[in-house]
Amino acid sequence: MILNETFPTLETERLVLRQFLDSDSSELQELASAREVAEGTFLPHPYEDGFAEEFIEKQLNDFKKGILANFAIEIKEMGKLAGAIGIGIDRKLNHGEIGFWIGVPYWGRGYCTEAGTAVLDYGFNTLNLEKIYAFHFKGNKASGNVLKKIGLRYEGFVREEFWHMGKLKDTEHFGITRDEYQNLKRA
Repeated sequence: MILNETFPTLETERLVLRQFLDSDSSELQELASAREVAEGTFLPHPYEDGFAEEFIEKQLNDFKKGILANFAIEIKEMGKLAGAIGIGIDRKLNHGEIGFWIGVPYWGRGYCTEAGTAVLDYGFNTLNLEKIYAFHFKGNKASGNVLKKIGLRYEGFVREEFWHMGKLKDTEHFGITRDEYQNLKRA
């Protein structure tokens, strides 16, 4: 299933969420290379030359297949890439999984919360999903706070769910249904 002929662009007060472009590769390489980013995500570390270009190409291919909408997070005022946020799509269950990361220079400014709110809205109102969920590695309180702020509810944790950066890591899971989202928007 193809999502749309063209990749959507979402705008918030401070951000433009858009398709990754080839011209993003050097900024993407620089931001994704930080060990602090890799520790909270599945981005490889070290982030080797050529990874950014491969990542950008894969994003558009996955969008065309209808399985992922992964947005570049651009700060409007600066025209700079700050990170990425995406929603993986499972049409069998009509669910979506949100994932995100922000480059270290942009931490603590609320960009993930702002982007997450827009992507949650896109998932329910454009993609017509029934549930959206996410997880983060246990101990990554910043990601947990983002998920709570955008309305996802804590659903539990899984011990030693993923092998990551040399050890097994626990994860904390969050989710929100369409009904819960609509009630949240009415409140």
